[in-house]
Amino acid sequence: MGNGSGGLSRFPSRFFRPCALAAALAAALLLRAAPLAAQTAAPPAAPPPPAAPVPSSSTAPAPAPAPAPSTAPAPGEQIMGTKEDRILWLFPNYRTVDEERRFPRISARDKLTIAVKDSFDPYAFPVAGLFAGLSQAENQYPEWGRGADGYAKRYFGALADQTVSNMMTEAAFPIALHQDPRYFRLGRGGVLHRSGYALSRIFVTRTDDGWAQFNYSEFGGNAVMAGAGMLYYPREDANIGNVAVRFGSQIVFDMIANIGKEFWPDVKHWLVGK
Repeated sequence: MGNGSGGLSRFPSRFFRPCALAAALAAALLLRAAPLAAQTAAPPAAPPPPAAPVPSSSTAPAPAPAPAPSTAPAPGEQIMGTKEDRILWLFPNYRTVDEERRFPRISARDKLTIAVKDSFDPYAFPVAGLFAGLSQAENQYPEWGRGADGYAKRYFGALADQTVSNMMTEAAFPIALHQDPRYFRLGRGGVLHRSGYALSRIFVTRTDDGWAQFNYSEFGGNAVMAGAGMLYYPREDANIGNVAVRFGSQIVFDMIANIGKEFWPDVKHWLVGK
């Protein structure tokens, strides 16, 4: 085990600078989403359809038998996001679905699919490169040095962090605890209301049966990710202090990411009209 004071002395840059970048992106989304949310009004309720006439004959035809249930999602149902939902056209976003649409209960295989897509989407690799570049610029983990070799080590460290986090928080823990890893986008109300909802989803999630429950998957999965970093980060940084920093920074980053998930469709619509 290394000396904890060396790792903790680099706490500000490790914790705040990546989160500050994500916060700046989230703030930009909020600034664009605010006028859009203010202009959004609920459409008027449609009048009820006229009642069907009651047959006067006593020999009304028997009702047709109900069709056999289908396991395929019905129109309007949504299992997971798609590659078209990438935030800023870059960050994978397969776990987001619209709350206004029907959402079928997802299987363990669906949860694993979401985690794999989020982890190995083609754009997940440049995202890891972005964070590795920030780490290189700040000379985090100086034991790894500079140059191409130091960047490669930081790149694979960042890629391992996001992959382990995704697999734990979106697959392993939700499967074991019967929790739904998806983010259900509210999509209505004012900016403050929707922002509060987005931030609260870090702490509150849904069970497979649709009940509200503390988000054990988020906290447990990221705790595993933070601890696993002791296996591939420099020995000098393998201490409880740096585990806590990785854990805390991931929780903060996920809170900011939820802001992006909530408002990105509004901003995208404003930018491209669809």
